[in-house]
Amino acid sequence: MDRNTLLIQTDRIANSRALEAKTQLRSLLRILAEHYDTQSSLKPDRVMRELWPDDAGRTSADLATARNRLRKALDAYYREEGLNDPVFIRLPRRGSEEAAEDRTHAWIAAEWRGEAAPASADETVAAGGNGAGAGAGSGKDEGEASGRAEAGDGDAPLQAPVPAAGSRRWLAWAGGVVLVIVAAIAIPLLRHAGTPSLVRAGSGVAGLYTRTPPAEAQRLYLRGRYFWDLRTGDGLAKAIDAFTEALAIDPSYADAYAGLAECYDLLPQFGHADMGESLARAKSAADRAIALNPNLAAAHRAKGFAVFFGDWDIPGSEAEFRRALDLDPNSAQTHHWYASSLYSRLDGADSIREIDEARRLDPVSPAIAADAAFIHAEFDDYGAGVRALQEIEQTQPTLATPPLFLQGLYFGKGDYENYVAEAQRYAAITHDPNDATLAEAMARGWMRSGRRGFLEARASVLEADFKRGTETGCLLGETWLALGNPQKALPYFKTSLDRRCLMVSALQECGWPKALAGSPGYTELFAEVRQRVAGWGSSPVTCPNSFLRPK
Repeated sequence: MDRNTLLIQTDRIANSRALEAKTQLRSLLRILAEHYDTQSSLKPDRVMRELWPDDAGRTSADLATARNRLRKALDAYYREEGLNDPVFIRLPRRGSEEAAEDRTHAWIAAEWRGEAAPASADETVAAGGNGAGAGAGSGKDEGEASGRAEAGDGDAPLQAPVPAAGSRRWLAWAGGVVLVIVAAIAIPLLRHAGTPSLVRAGSGVAGLYTRTPPAEAQRLYLRGRYFWDLRTGDGLAKAIDAFTEALAIDPSYADAYAGLAECYDLLPQFGHADMGESLARAKSAADRAIALNPNLAAAHRAKGFAVFFGDWDIPGSEAEFRRALDLDPNSAQTHHWYASSLYSRLDGADSIREIDEARRLDPVSPAIAADAAFIHAEFDDYGAGVRALQEIEQTQPTLATPPLFLQGLYFGKGDYENYVAEAQRYAAITHDPNDATLAEAMARGWMRSGRRGFLEARASVLEADFKRGTETGCLLGETWLALGNPQKALPYFKTSLDRRCLMVSALQECGWPKALAGSPGYTELFAEVRQRVAGWGSSPVTCPNSFLRPK
């Protein structure tokens, strides 16, 4: 069994109902799959260290119990959700678990039990309503092995019939360097990577195509998705490198272009990148992905995000998010990012609805859980949201968003002491010199003279960042307002608006800056903001507690 095939199938099982809320069993399954090629030399103590890194008191009896629970969970999965899966995973019994003559050293076994595999590694397999599609076959496979296998678009004609709707049919073949996946109904494999969509009657699309990139390109794609999900500048840089290397191997790998687009979407917040330049790159990469595969939901949501925050193109963004949801209504990441745009439109009710749906679809995603807590803190229950973020911060100490969001919430409430503590945590996670400089300066300012010292130190460092182009001006203007100098803040807000920083849009509704509407310069500023954001939504808007936006 090809290791990539095994890893994709284990991720599918890990995200199933059978393993829902069973974190330990999901971890064990992934550990054993990761060691699939070297399991003959894998020792129990190694498995225990990886499964329980903070609990040295675990014994082989605990491991045997966990294996037995996982074995039962796999049995339950294959009796229901995985009934038609072509890849069957089981845990052979080891040691004293069975008679001596039947003992085996295998930790995990996988076997093909599906329909006959294609005759060659270059055969394209696809599903279509009438068994025929547009375009001449190129002789190359076109498929998707992104983890959550997105719908592909290819050059070969459709060949396989569509299984009955609702059958959860999933056909795969692994051999050498290829993996061809056909799906009639989307089933999640890896978080945030998207799922395939069955072509609907009247959609104008000839059928569903799949293509298979080289195995090394697939490996690099999965590496990119892992680092992208960390939400740090360093992680995004590594993700961009991985996606770029994947595209060097396979320039037609649409999913890698979509991954690249989503990296550029996040760089302004987590990598201090120039917003205009980064989001322009995101749109370009997303357009390339859509050209290669118009049915790739991840590409449409990446473009929806970029045109919203980069161009303030609300109708265009709405159309792209709606297209992504039409292609894949069960994509947690699309609901997640749609919620982010609704948040920035100050549409609290719809933002909560979308982030709650993302949370329902992917309850184990730390990034979604953090954003859900933040949005609820902003628009619903501040105390509950803060407590949830604090809990996530403790259980996910390498995730950057909880301390970042808590900073915004604490600043809005004037809780500067806790703000400083979160800024220091954030800098320790990002390892970014700019973040460390800001956190250290604010800590010294707070110790020196409390609130005023903190704000003056913040203004000083943000001023240097502004001159370097890593601060849009919005946070700097916010700081000068807190220091009681609105005229000092005004040019920074104007520059932030010129740089299309959407955070400044909150000025139109928030009470504390809105009170300045009669001050020189602010009447014109608010008028321009209102002109930019007019018609963003029909729901009553509510001022959030911070200028941050969830992602």
